[in-house]
Amino acid sequence: DLASLNRLLPASAERSLRLGKGITIPELLAHRALLSHVTHLQGTQSALSWKEATILASLSELEALRELDLSQIHLGALGASALGEGCWPMLRALNLSFNHITSTGVRTLIEGGTTPALRTLDLSTNQLGHERVRALMAAPLHPPQEEMQINQKEIGPQAAVGLAREPKA
Repeated sequence: DLASLNRLLPASAERSLRLGKGITIPELLAHRALLSHVTHLQGTQSALSWKEATILASLSELEALRELDLSQIHLGALGASALGEGCWPMLRALNLSFNHITSTGVRTLIEGGTTPALRTLDLSTNQLGHERVRALMAAPLHPPQEEMQINQKEIGPQAAVGLAREPKA
């Protein structure tokens, strides 16, 4: 109910919610008015489906969201693409590690221009491949990323060393 969801939101300026155990997408929809105060949303291991990711991305009430952690939920390319179609004007950090995201999902997510404040992107342990990582690093991302995390095992040790030596675009 509204009272229990409101109790989950601390009174401080930093308001966090954790999806999964206790809070589901239908509960968020039922209490949309509270979402405008959420600055951090964690969905790690929440079993969020790509359809729920689409719903999450459509919630304009999440306009104050600064950090979104959807790691380890097997989001896939469809889920990443759905998130890329949302509007995240204040989002500074996005963790999509361990999600079976392919280069197609990343392309929609990053090149959509819906994350103008994004500074940190964690795509580690996804199926990106060396060429797509190279293209991401060379792309004129808006805004330019301060930090992008990708594991060397996804692209191989030689490619990782080569990418580290390349000048930034």
